[in-house]
Formats: sequence, structure tokens, C-alpha cells
Amino acid sequence: PAGAALEPRQLKDLLVELCGAQAHDHIKDVLAVPCEGIDEPIAFHDEQGIRWRWSFSTGAAHFREVLAWARKVRELEREKLWRMFTQTDINNNGFIDQEELGTMMRSLGYTPLRVVVREFLMEASGRDDIEDLDFDRFVCVLEAVQSRQGFTKREQDALLA
Repeated sequence: PAGAALEPRQLKDLLVELCGAQAHDHIKDVLAVPCEGIDEPIAFHDEQGIRWRWSFSTGAAHFREVLAWARKVRELEREKLWRMFTQTDINNNGFIDQEELGTMMRSLGYTPLRVVVREFLMEASGRDDIEDLDFDRFVCVLEAVQSRQGFTKREQDALLA
């Protein structure tokens, strides 16, 4: 309905739904700092987690404000992914090769075989002859690795069968 607003818990849940569970930490960070069109934080952290405090004049978040929060979460995610990409790009050529991808996967706690790394490379590109990943394909691989806990699509399908 026009003019409908979200309560604090709904705002956090909606941002998780829009941005994905992997953005949970970014969502907490974004909700704890000012955002465009909003004067003060709407949440703060303490040792027991998030404590909500409203600073909107209406006491709730409206659609435009939710979009502003979602945009901030996406910006933080993109910055984190870019840092990960540049740290993984050991030879600084602007691409991630198979060896660099394997190193990155091991740094995340996975122990991929060379064939597994190769399969993730091929999945991201849709081609068998791919050697390197640009940033966008790197993000696709990272999302696939994390969502499947390091298993290839074939392995995951076999586990779920």
C-alpha cells in the first residue's frame, strides 16, 4: 500500500532477502551508520548484537529509504569483492588464473583438486578453453564456491540425489 513502512526487523529481513545472506555483516554495518536522506543511525551494536533505534521522523523505513540502505549494502559488498579480487590477482594482470583461484579457494578453507578449480573456471565462462577470470566472472565463481561449500555442480547434484 502507498505510504506503507517497514518496522526494524522487517527492514533487516528485507535487506537480507534483497542482498543475500552473505551480506549479513554488511547489513549490520550499513544499518549502524547514516545513510542518504536519513540523519542518524537506526541501529547500533553492542556485545549482544544489534539494538534498534529509530531516527526516522515516522519511526519506520519507507521504500525510498529501503532502496538507499540496499544500495549501501551492495556498495560495501562490491568493495569487499574487489579487494578480494585484487588480493587474489597475485601477478597484477587484472585477471584470476587457475592457480590464483585455487589459492583463493584454499584461503577460504576449501581444499580443491586442480580439476575442481578448472570446473569452476569453465562454469563461470561457459567455455572449456577459459584460462582467466575477469572481475565479474570471479564474483560468479566465488558465489558458486560459497553457495555449494566448494563442491562442483556435479558433486552437489550427486550429494543431493
